[in-house]
Amino acid sequence: MAAIFRRLFFGGEQQSAPVFDGVLRPNQDLDLCRLIARGLESPDDVAIVSGDPVVSSGARIVRVTGQWFAPLQSTVAVLDGVGGALAALPDGGLAVAVDGDRIVFVGGGRDGRVLREAASQAFTCVTAIAVAGDRMLVAEGSHRNPLAHWRRDLFQGNRAGRVVEIDLVSGRDRLVAGALAWPQGVAALPNGDVLVAESWAHRVRALGDPRFGYDDIPAYPGRLCAAAGGGFWLCCFAARTQLVDFVLADRRLSERMMREVDEEFWIAPALAATDHPHEPTQLGGVKQYGVRKPWAPARSYGLVIRLDEELSPAASLHSRVDGKRHGVTGVATAAGAVFLTSKGNGKLLRHDEESTGDLR
Repeated sequence: MAAIFRRLFFGGEQQSAPVFDGVLRPNQDLDLCRLIARGLESPDDVAIVSGDPVVSSGARIVRVTGQWFAPLQSTVAVLDGVGGALAALPDGGLAVAVDGDRIVFVGGGRDGRVLREAASQAFTCVTAIAVAGDRMLVAEGSHRNPLAHWRRDLFQGNRAGRVVEIDLVSGRDRLVAGALAWPQGVAALPNGDVLVAESWAHRVRALGDPRFGYDDIPAYPGRLCAAAGGGFWLCCFAARTQLVDFVLADRRLSERMMREVDEEFWIAPALAATDHPHEPTQLGGVKQYGVRKPWAPARSYGLVIRLDEELSPAASLHSRVDGKRHGVTGVATAAGAVFLTSKGNGKLLRHDEESTGDLR
């Protein structure tokens, strides 16, 4: 106990998670976003095809059409595995990561084609896909762990991710960058550089100019997409906490936890709270008198950040601890609308970009 006390209050190796402040001050704006679809099976990512949001939901690709008060869901494709990262192609088709180990093309001129490797290495953990013209950027979180074991990759302290570029016309590919700390988001910059969000490093940066970026984010950054008028929308699938950072700093504790505790009950980021009696942080005031408090320790959280053209945070949407729109993993924009997937709560949301200026 004395050793824990010394390291908590006097230890130099323990880093403190930043707090939400300024434009990141907690609010309820994510919970106030328009609900487009509910009951989706772990909706992982969203793309825009012909103006409509298309979502990867379990083994299905689902298209949502109709009016917001009467949405219609239709199945675009049934996959032979679990769909993940999505990207719309210029010819109207889709590139879909399936089980993290392959990219399947759905619709368009490449319908049915499958990519299993790039830059002389097989895919094992595709986390994000971005398309700019004939240029497709693919982010892989890690070559040491599959997608399902993303928490394990965090506690192992890996920097085993990469970004590759594939020419959709010629098929040529190349490694853009390696040794990345779980790149969960990727986008092309207007100058041809590549923007990447590294979850375990809590940062977004340009690979060609590391000085251009946003560091020490108080959450785990994920997928991103260009915003109307410049800048980007950035998903954060979980908030950083002092408790998780404490466990990360203690290698022996982390290794013992991974050996002896079921992964769903680790002291680790989560996409949603389950209220299971074995879930951690419950004695920290998750509920008082049967009501979950918004200021309780965060088991899961919902956060989307609007970045300006200099990659500085300009606004944010939150679903606090007592909210029901946590684990936001996908974002796409179309005609002034921002579509978001809450994987933790199985929902597709819509936010109007014109109202973002009021979110301070």
